[in-house]
Amino acid sequence: TAICWPNDINPKLEQAGFRLRAYDNLSGAERAWLTEYFLRKVYPVLTPLVFDPSHPFPQISNLSLNLAVKLLDPVDGGVH
Repeated sequence: TAICWPNDINPKLEQAGFRLRAYDNLSGAERAWLTEYFLRKVYPVLTPLVFDPSHPFPQISNLSLNLAVKLLDPVDGGVH
C-alpha cells in the first residue's frame, strides 16, 4: 500500500476532483458538513470487527467493501 497510494490511488482521486485535506485545515462549515455526512451516511453501515491474538479472523462476506486499519498509539508506540 505504501507504493500504491502515492503512485496510483491518490493521483486518480485527484484527477477525479478529490483532494485529501487535514482536518485541521477545514473550515467550520466543512467540518460541520463532514460530521453530518458521517453520522447520516457512513456510521449506520459500519460494522467494526476485531482481529487480534485473542479473536479469530472474522468472517468477511464476498462482494463487500472492507477496510483494515492498524492504529499506532502515539504515547507508548503500541500497535492496535
